[in-house]
Amino acid sequence: MAILIALSCFLGTVNNVYAAERAVNAQPPSVTDAIYADVGNGYLWWEPTNGLTPRGKLLVTVLSHVDREGLRSSDYLPQNAPNTQKQTPLGAHKDYDRDLTAGLLRYISDVRDGRQSARNADPELIAIPRLADAAALLRSGLQAKDFGTWLSNLPPNTKQYQNLRSHLERYRKLADIAWPALVRGNNLELGSIDPNVAHVRARLKLLGDLPAHDDGADDLFDEVLLAAVVRFQTRHGLAPDGVIGPQTYAALNVSPAARVDQIVVNMERLRWLPENLGARYVMVNIAGFELTAISGDIEVLRMPVIVGRDQRRTPVLNDKIVNIVFRPTWTVPVKIARNDLLPKIKADASYLTTMGLRVFRSWQDAAPEVEPQTVDWQTMASAQLNFKFRQDSGPKNALGLMRFTLTNPLDIYLHDTPERSLFAKPGRAFSSGCIRVSDVVALADFALEGMAEWGPDAIRDAMNADVSRVVKLPVSLLIYIVYSTVTAEDAETVHFREDIYGRDADLMRALALTGKR
Repeated sequence: MAILIALSCFLGTVNNVYAAERAVNAQPPSVTDAIYADVGNGYLWWEPTNGLTPRGKLLVTVLSHVDREGLRSSDYLPQNAPNTQKQTPLGAHKDYDRDLTAGLLRYISDVRDGRQSARNADPELIAIPRLADAAALLRSGLQAKDFGTWLSNLPPNTKQYQNLRSHLERYRKLADIAWPALVRGNNLELGSIDPNVAHVRARLKLLGDLPAHDDGADDLFDEVLLAAVVRFQTRHGLAPDGVIGPQTYAALNVSPAARVDQIVVNMERLRWLPENLGARYVMVNIAGFELTAISGDIEVLRMPVIVGRDQRRTPVLNDKIVNIVFRPTWTVPVKIARNDLLPKIKADASYLTTMGLRVFRSWQDAAPEVEPQTVDWQTMASAQLNFKFRQDSGPKNALGLMRFTLTNPLDIYLHDTPERSLFAKPGRAFSSGCIRVSDVVALADFALEGMAEWGPDAIRDAMNADVSRVVKLPVSLLIYIVYSTVTAEDAETVHFREDIYGRDADLMRALALTGKR
């Protein structure tokens, strides 16, 4: 039963269906030519006799420090600047000036929208915002009263991005410190006396989980260290039991250099989001198994969710919630019926009746209903299974008592679930692609805000009524389904999560990052 209920919706292999819409980040020479035509084919950054102009110096300074954005200056900054103290062919000055312009155009695209190599390496990036016109932005920058401020405003200005930038700097400093692997011994817990405690204590001080002024006995696992271990475990998505076992040892042994690459990858992903997320929206972090609801830049909801398992991954997409279905029925997708339902039926002749699943002769609308006991399920091959199965609404329904309908073509949506115990697990990749919500009443209350007739009590009444009901939202609610293995709500605390789908590794390869642990 649990296996079937876990299959809340089906997501097959996700193809990059929007690949044709993606623009190339590198700007063609014609774009640079058009920029120079605006200034009569003169110079933008250079004076042949004096070298870089004040504006040119600002640009070179910014491009020299793009590492703070997780980028490489060598991708944007020309390496051979003309020497004003020596005789240099005039063409070299012009070439350098144009190379600076080409580098800035590429930087604008990369820092605002992400690098092309990263986009192309992520097949689960389903919906992205329209890419910026780098040439148009550069023209506006050249007209800006304060060119330096214009340059500084190019990167994303979201709190998450700004906070990750701060943590990137901090972890780069940690990467300069020796980080020998902790040799795993016995599990450590409150009251343990062990030489390894001193090494754990020192590491947690460097990471900021243990106060730097802590003067506890080096080899004694005391209350102060317990609090630090719980904090570390919480930040890394581990069960916060305060015991240093295999998983906590492994997380402690991840080097700051590896965390730097992880932060860079997640800063890259933040560039894929719209510049303006909207006044009210929902965000689901697949890797964090978490949903948040934001209103006016204030977080009003945070709750655990269940996402797709590795074989049926939840995709990254931007969408909107358009209606809520109370007491939904569930029509079992063909692939789930063949791969998951049929084996359960063969194992238990009463399974269909127990689960409230009705059988129809075919997928045609007028197909007659079939009594399950009249079908020879035991000899049926999965490829021959052409029956339609529909689960009645009610507490046993795989979608629970509520569904939040989205508009994407992959049939991904959010819903309730009868399998409540799964929300207590640290890792929650159990579904077939759709997202199971732990507190559907709170989410529905947020979605239906402004509708006087709907409050928590009315929502519960609709969930427990005898009939299904569809309630259209007066204003569609924006939703962003993201994959973030690093998040930071402030500049002091950063959270890391497991790369459950291996997508960090794919992006690291595309961006030529080592990802060394």
